[in-house]
Amino acid sequence: MLWLVRHAATAMTGARWAGSRSDPPLNDAGRAAAEALASALVVRLPKKTLVFASPARRAVETARPIAAALGVAVETDDDLREVDVGELDGLTFDETAARYPDLARRLLASDRDIDWPGGEGVADLRARAGAAMARLDAAGGRTVVIVSHGGVIGELIVTLAGPDAVEDRWLDAGTAVSLEREGDAWRVGERISPGLT
Repeated sequence: MLWLVRHAATAMTGARWAGSRSDPPLNDAGRAAAEALASALVVRLPKKTLVFASPARRAVETARPIAAALGVAVETDDDLREVDVGELDGLTFDETAARYPDLARRLLASDRDIDWPGGEGVADLRARAGAAMARLDAAGGRTVVIVSHGGVIGELIVTLAGPDAVEDRWLDAGTAVSLEREGDAWRVGERISPGLT
């Protein structure tokens, strides 16, 4: 089984683009949400669960309470880092729309094929997601928790569960979703959002 966790909230979450160049810490609400998520999640996990995280501070801070409750270490994986949104890093959506109106329209239409201006291309993101998923097979059937970012998690869900899972691919900050293997396919399962009201 695989659990995908989007990092909990930072001061930039929902307000500004925070790509791989930004490294904000969790804010107070984010730290509380990370603890609540860990409490809700670990009761569903076997003790030998592996915990992987993006090297970004917000992902590692979200992963730590999960790993601590399981008595394991957080292993960071550079392939799980957030998308490099290039020139959009630190901008609000309104600022993005003013500078890049066509890109803003594509984002609102949930277009997944984005090459970020001055940043990462969609082919690079998909290659990273594929590399991260290839390492799942090396887990030897153990349950794995991956703590990462919205764009990466969305790509992982589509990579594993297919394009028909597109409505399930966006996670709020501090939310987890399970994916269960059914033969060679994966199915989106339970969603946990303890920090949301």
